[in-house]
Amino acid sequence: MQFVTEWIRNIIVFLLLATMLHLILPNSNLQKYVKFVVSLLLVVLILTPLFKLLQTDVNEVIANFNEEKYVADGSVKNSIDSKKKEIQALTRAYSLEEMATKMKKDVGKEFEKKYGMTVSEIQIVAVEHAEEVKSAKDIQSVVVTLKEKERSKNDAIEIVKPIEINMKEPPKKIEETNVEMKDFFSSRWQLEDKQIQVQMEGRTGSVNGQ
Repeated sequence: MQFVTEWIRNIIVFLLLATMLHLILPNSNLQKYVKFVVSLLLVVLILTPLFKLLQTDVNEVIANFNEEKYVADGSVKNSIDSKKKEIQALTRAYSLEEMATKMKKDVGKEFEKKYGMTVSEIQIVAVEHAEEVKSAKDIQSVVVTLKEKERSKNDAIEIVKPIEINMKEPPKKIEETNVEMKDFFSSRWQLEDKQIQVQMEGRTGSVNGQ
């Protein structure tokens, strides 16, 4: 762009000088000769970009073009890879959320009826390199957070007495309760006990039989 600007500026300056020279010179054979020379110089000046192009090494131009093309292709590839990773991450997160919702729905009512507690939250850790979580084989581990069932003050009859998981209870009793719950979840979700961790909502210690 700078070369083009300079080229146009040179032509304008040259035309101004040629006009001044035409006005200064008397109307004679010398003026005709000067006009001829000025015309030739103007043609040369106009064709300067063409001369410059002819002096350029064609191989160098091609090499620079290829280099720019490779750089552009690399940038496009990096951008595509980045977008692909973002899409994969979103797909993975969505599938984890969908699976957690399904697992919670599968055990919710039955667990509440049996233990008098509700499943508050399910957190799933997928196996490495799994783009989507569609079945048990895609799950590495599950953390189940429980909370005591909310009861209405008007309930006259307590149908199921909640199982109190008190951290001050004997370790053996806590472990037995935890193992029983793990067995319940593993049988419904087709997972192994070691893949499941059970904890109570709002308590620092997790109910863990390990």
